[in-house]
Amino acid sequence: MVYRLIKLSTIILVLLLATDLRAQSDNPWRLSNALKRSDTFVLTGTHRSRYEALDGQFRAGGIGKDDIFVTRTTLKAQLNVNRSQVVIELMDSRQHLADGGSPLNSTIVNPLELLQAYIAFKIPNTGRDVIQFKLGRHTMDLGSRRLVARNLYRNTINNFTKSMDKKERNKLYTNISVSIISQYVRKVSRIPLSGLKSTEKCIYEVSIEKQRDTIFSTISGEGLNSYGNSKLDGPDGFQQSLLKAFYRSLRDKREMICDDYGRMLDECQSVFEKKTTTKKIISSKNYSSRI
Repeated sequence: MVYRLIKLSTIILVLLLATDLRAQSDNPWRLSNALKRSDTFVLTGTHRSRYEALDGQFRAGGIGKDDIFVTRTTLKAQLNVNRSQVVIELMDSRQHLADGGSPLNSTIVNPLELLQAYIAFKIPNTGRDVIQFKLGRHTMDLGSRRLVARNLYRNTINNFTKSMDKKERNKLYTNISVSIISQYVRKVSRIPLSGLKSTEKCIYEVSIEKQRDTIFSTISGEGLNSYGNSKLDGPDGFQQSLLKAFYRSLRDKREMICDDYGRMLDECQSVFEKKTTTKKIISSKNYSSRI
């Protein structure tokens, strides 16, 4: 116990000294600036330390208290040549203070992992600036980050290897459809690999089609019959077009949809303006009543 307290005190002291050194400078110290950063070669890194304590176990079979000190460090090198990029990023996730009863797994500890290693190409496209194609291992943020995202709170980060083929893309589109339908209409599940039984049937049918630079999504089923469109590419375009279809069909859910995905839908601007106007009217009435 004494050893753990000494170790934790040392870590806290180092963090306080680092904070004090940063406060003495007008601008934060950055590795890329120290190495005379250029647009061709960029070297960046991050470090995060967090102390967690648990008083009262919620897991089955857990006993007593628990604490842990976790660190996550990343180092990323990026080479930019015209419209191409070569990116390599390392991640080091470690823990301190955990004992034999602490539930440790790969979501907490993953020392010296190759997080990203890919080649990216930017291809000019009519109607949009560029289309980016990545080949290799990389992290990804999809849409509003509800389904696929680079982890923020967790001590390790998910990544994805190789380019996304047609089968994987269809699987992702299915997951997006199931998630949104379950969120705003009713709980549904994917069709199992074994297929539907004779007593079962599809409740909703979602189709996707691309015409020139526009993606069209159509959904039909119990209480739904609508379509949406998007100028975005890939999964982002499919998600936006599907959300537009739900926005047009589910009038009583528009405010909820905008609260969740407002940044993806221009239609939500009128909803936000209406909510702001309503708040002003209510505030005005309250003020008048006090007078």
